[in-house]
Formats: sequence, structure tokens, C-alpha cells
Amino acid sequence: MLNIKNTRINSKGFTLLLATLVSSLLLSVGLSMFTIAQKEIILSSLGRDSQYAFYAADSGAECALYLDFKGVFDTSAATHGATCNTVVVGEYRPPESVDLSDLVLGGESFVGGLATSEFFFELNNRCIKVEVTKFETGTVRTQINSRGYSVGCDAAGEPVQTPRTLERAVRMRY
Repeated sequence: MLNIKNTRINSKGFTLLLATLVSSLLLSVGLSMFTIAQKEIILSSLGRDSQYAFYAADSGAECALYLDFKGVFDTSAATHGATCNTVVVGEYRPPESVDLSDLVLGGESFVGGLATSEFFFELNNRCIKVEVTKFETGTVRTQINSRGYSVGCDAAGEPVQTPRTLERAVRMRY
């Protein structure tokens, strides 16, 4: 004969144990879902900031192209107050000339010299640094290197360094 009284005494803590097991399992699944969601948010924000940095670099290249067509980089004096879309470019350095008449590069010999100008500006709290290089190999050629950052500039024109500062670059040659 089966003793019913003993069976009830042995199964008293089973419900509490099962409830603890199920709640810890649900808690671990919830925590792992939270961790995945947090990483996805960080990844998507990096993608967004990368796009902002690229658009900043593209804006800097277009600004330099516009200023070059206006003849800003043809003078040897510093031009203050040069603007791109009502944004004043800062710390414009006039061209520095270097004589390269003896140099042969890529099968082309340089007739004149090399002149490099640099400037920076900030647009929508994104730092933009631009370098314009002009050189002669029979005809004048121009190269624009524009670097856009996902953060703003400090007082010296350098991007504010944070662990998530992104840099993208655009190069134009004509």
C-alpha cells in the first residue's frame, strides 16, 4: 500500500525550485537580448557617424574645388574671409612653393614647382581639413585631399579626439 502522506512531504519544495529555474532562465535570455540590442545600437551609430564623416569630407572637397575655380589658391598671399556656403574657412595657409624641376615622377618630369595650401572649417559640428596641391608637369594639375571627421574641431583646427572619432577622406585630381 502507498503512503500518501509521505509523497506530499517529499514534493513540497519542487514548485519553488521550478519557479527559480524558470525565472533565472528568462533572466539570462533577457540579458543576452539586451546585450545584442546594445551592440546593434552602437554599430548603427558608428555607421551613421561614418556617413557624416564622409559627407563632411565631400563638402570640403567641393568647397576647395569652388575656391580653386575662384582663383583663391593662385595667389601667394593668405586669403582671409574665403567662404563656402556662408561658412568662413579658418587658418588658410597660402601656397608653399617647392622647386621640383629636377624630379621625375611616374614618367612625368616637373616643369615648375609644387604649391600646397591647407585650410580647415567646421560644418554642422563636423571638422573638415583640406589640402590643395598644385604642380606642373607641362600643364598645371591639382589634387585636393579632404578629410572629414565625425566630431567638431578644436581651436587649432584638429578634430576632437574621442574613442569613436571617425575619419573619412576624399581625393580629387584634375
